[in-house]
Amino acid sequence: MGQNLNRRVLWIVLFLLIITFSSARTAGFSPPIREFIRGNKELSFELHRGQNFVFTPVNDITAAIYEGDSIEKIKLKAGVEYRVGNQEYKNSSFLIQIFASEDRNNIESIRDDLLDEGFSDLSIIKEDILYKLVKGPYFSEQRANQAAENLIEQGKEVWIRRDDYIAEKGDILLYESQDNFLGSGASINFEGPIIEGDSRYPGLFSIKRAGNNMRIVNTLDINKILCGILENRVARLSIYNNPGSYQTGAVIYRSALLKKIEESQKDILDIADYKGWSEDNKLIKEGVESTEAYVIKEKDGYKDLSARIYSVLGTVQGKGFFEEGFNEISSDIEVVDLKEPRPHNVINNARVALGLDYSLIQSYSWIGPRSFTVLELNYNFSNLFVEPVLTGNSLYSRKALQDIVTEKGAIAAVNGGYFDARGYPLGLMVKGGEVISEPIYNRTALVITEDGEIIIDRLDWEGFINDTIDIKGVNRPPGSDDLIIFNRYYDEETPEIHKEARLIVVENDTVAEVHHGIIDFNNIIPQNGYVIAATGDFISKVFSLLPGKEVGKEYNFSGLVTGDEYAVDSALSAGPRLLKEGEVFITGQEEKFQDDILQGRAPRSAVGLTEDNKLIFVTVDGRQPEFSIGVSLKELSELLKELGAVEAMNLDGGDSAGMVIRNFLVNNPRSRREVGNSLIITRE
Repeated sequence: MGQNLNRRVLWIVLFLLIITFSSARTAGFSPPIREFIRGNKELSFELHRGQNFVFTPVNDITAAIYEGDSIEKIKLKAGVEYRVGNQEYKNSSFLIQIFASEDRNNIESIRDDLLDEGFSDLSIIKEDILYKLVKGPYFSEQRANQAAENLIEQGKEVWIRRDDYIAEKGDILLYESQDNFLGSGASINFEGPIIEGDSRYPGLFSIKRAGNNMRIVNTLDINKILCGILENRVARLSIYNNPGSYQTGAVIYRSALLKKIEESQKDILDIADYKGWSEDNKLIKEGVESTEAYVIKEKDGYKDLSARIYSVLGTVQGKGFFEEGFNEISSDIEVVDLKEPRPHNVINNARVALGLDYSLIQSYSWIGPRSFTVLELNYNFSNLFVEPVLTGNSLYSRKALQDIVTEKGAIAAVNGGYFDARGYPLGLMVKGGEVISEPIYNRTALVITEDGEIIIDRLDWEGFINDTIDIKGVNRPPGSDDLIIFNRYYDEETPEIHKEARLIVVENDTVAEVHHGIIDFNNIIPQNGYVIAATGDFISKVFSLLPGKEVGKEYNFSGLVTGDEYAVDSALSAGPRLLKEGEVFITGQEEKFQDDILQGRAPRSAVGLTEDNKLIFVTVDGRQPEFSIGVSLKELSELLKELGAVEAMNLDGGDSAGMVIRNFLVNNPRSRREVGNSLIITRE
């Protein structure tokens, strides 16, 4: 009976909190909320206003005192009490005189040179007919002596002079304990945590003049503010002391704070319920973090967003009242997850050519903004097709994507698969049925068969000379026991092998030349043929291939996912796979990708295939918080699914991610990287 009564009391209190804060109208991402998110979700609020403020640093910190263009940094010790105030102050101080001259221009020139060298606290005073360049003031002789020694070590001739210091009216004065004056200026900044009274305050602190008083502003992450509010308002009630109650309180107060941000016309908010945070209560921290970005809203509100808002009741970890749902309070209340992207906003939509359409899409979430460029190629139009291309005339070259489009006469292009620093493809690449580079871990590839079918699959391959001799690799230096094919895509000539080998030059399917021994020369690769390089046991296997003998070469490809054999015309691998049969299917572990590709949000590129034979190319800009934060692989998969793709794969990303249409780079990468290969769209 008592537990049920406590429950009723709790829900009544929570309901009153909801009504009091009018917290339901925070999910719409108004301009103030967007700026708040861009600002790393930090809030500034007035912590104190008056003529004195006493605090104790928790750790050693550095306070910066600003006066005009000068800055003085003072170390504040942990556990020592400090006081700031704005009363008038007069006391002895010490100045370091550096130079004196009757010519003010000369003094100003010396001052500017010293400022360029990194000196601060410099000023010019006039006494009689002399202008004097001084550094300071210092409020202890020990500090003045130390500063003078530093200047002398740097070749400056200086001397210390005692002077009266009078703080300007309204200056912020800093004292150690009560009487040891440390310095003054127009403002003082430092970073906590500090202790004030019985409260512990983390975050950044800015102390400035405010009329006849001073104003102390604390800037802090919203999660820490929520922890402090919950500790101040919720933790004191024993009936709240469970994870669910802190989750519920975090959702309510987060909604209230976002409401304040939306309605306030000021940069500095009034947060009366925040009284610092001890950081001792783990339940509070877990309650705030587990409900990050959840708010409550009225079901009748935000009708323009209703199609994109999903209820998240019952999805948060932990037990308690939040899990039971806010609809116990009112049927008009629901919980919204602001991490869910807001509806995609199509900024631009254009026809590039018949069967090729471009769009620029933006979306926004609690995590930040995201910008997508999308190119949809209707492969049912026979005059358009996609093909993988190398950047230059060999495997070892890189160029800007725009240059590739120009050179190839393409309509559009996106970056392709991975490559090393030289431009060499890292994975399978096939063109015109000829293998250019081998697979790595059989990673997912975009495949176009000889009859024009488009497939996304992981490919295995094998090659043979005259149906019986295994081809072990293509366009790479041979190992000690290897058979490698060098074709026209490698370069104009083969590399030097520097080991016992047999080199067989094939033109028009006939052996033209044979070389045996230490291959320390470059052999020309015929445009209408290839070169076989055999080492180890493979030397004897190709001994019968003599000049004038006919040679046959073939490659076989099979899909690891479908199990089908493919007559491949062209292919380009990248990976991992993102979609399979219309569902998210990320194969990063199977394809042995490292965490720098699999984890986190980043600029990315991808290609998807729809059920009605359309190719969708997507680039996502990233690592630009003010513009686009990028996406995770899961988010990229979900976007492609939303755009209609049923099969999809990731392409190279990061600074390589790019899309060019008619020689214009249409996405906005943080920096432009030259690429080793790409997928281009051309007319037949």
